[in-house]
Formats: sequence, structure tokens, C-alpha cells
Amino acid sequence: MFLSILLAVLAAEAIVALINVGTRAYTTGRWTEAGRISAMMANLEHLDKQMRILTTTQEQIKARVSTEVWDWQWRRNRKEDIYTKLVDAGDRLVQLFGQVALVAEHGTMDETKIELQKAIDAQRELWRLHSFASIFGNADCVKAVEGFYSGLKDLPTSQTPIKDWAETQEKRSVILVSNLIIAAKDDFDLLS
Repeated sequence: MFLSILLAVLAAEAIVALINVGTRAYTTGRWTEAGRISAMMANLEHLDKQMRILTTTQEQIKARVSTEVWDWQWRRNRKEDIYTKLVDAGDRLVQLFGQVALVAEHGTMDETKIELQKAIDAQRELWRLHSFASIFGNADCVKAVEGFYSGLKDLPTSQTPIKDWAETQEKRSVILVSNLIIAAKDDFDLLS
């Protein structure tokens, strides 16, 4: 009997030992897995934080580049507008001074005065555009307009016939237009 009790106790201890080994293996594996999951979660939280920082930085850079591109395009459009208007104003001066010379030779004094006033008004418009050229145009553009004005002769006098004066101004206007086109080409070659 004693032997059977001893065997029963030993069998029970063996079963308990087996249960402990199995439980320990299970819990150790579970704790290891739980630790790994916990580490992954901490890493994911860190990665999420880093991703938010990166996204914010990316959006800031994108906004700054977008603003710079918009500003560049706006300035380029203003530059194109002013060069177009200056060249158009110069072309108008060429036509008007040619008309003044033609009317001075073949028309009446009153007709000549009318055409002369149109040319003077066109000169004023060119000078008004000059203020924008100094903002958006290059130095050659400003120099071309200022050179035209610095060489501008007063209205014709009795010593200078209107026809000769108008022809001289017409030639100067052609040079002005040519210089403006060169300045614009140089400016836009730099932009591209």
C-alpha cells in the first residue's frame, strides 16, 4: 500500500511538473511575443510621429515652392506685358512721326498740328510706361527709353522744318523699338 501511495504521489508530481513545464513554455513564449508586439507598437508610434513631421515639412516646402513659382510667373507676365506695351508704343511713335512728316509735306498747317499732337500724346504714353519698365524691365530696356527721351529734340522751330524734324524722330523711334526688342529678348533668354 505504501508503495501504491508513493507511486500515486510520484505520478501526481510528474503530472504537476509536466504541467509546469508546459505552462512555463507557453507563458515564456507568450511574454516574448507580447514583448515583441509592445516593441513593434512603440516603433510604430515613433514612425507615425516621424511621418507626421515629414508630411508637415513636405507640405511647407510644397507651399513655399508653389508661392515662388506663382511669384515668378506673375513677374514674368508683368514683364511680358510691359515689353509688349513699350514696343507697341514705340511702333505707334514710328507711325505717328511718319504721318506728321507726310502731312507736313502735303497737308495744311492745321492738319500737321493735329498729327503732331497725336505724336506728343504717344510720347507721353511711352514715358508713362517707362515707370513700369524701371520696375519690371531690365537695365537695357530702361536705358533705351531714357536714351530716346534724352535725345528728344524740342518741337520744331522755324529753323527746322516740321517734316525734317518728324523724319528724325521717326528714325529715332525705329531705333527705340529695335533696342526694346533686343532688351526683351535678352531678358526672356535669361528667364528660360
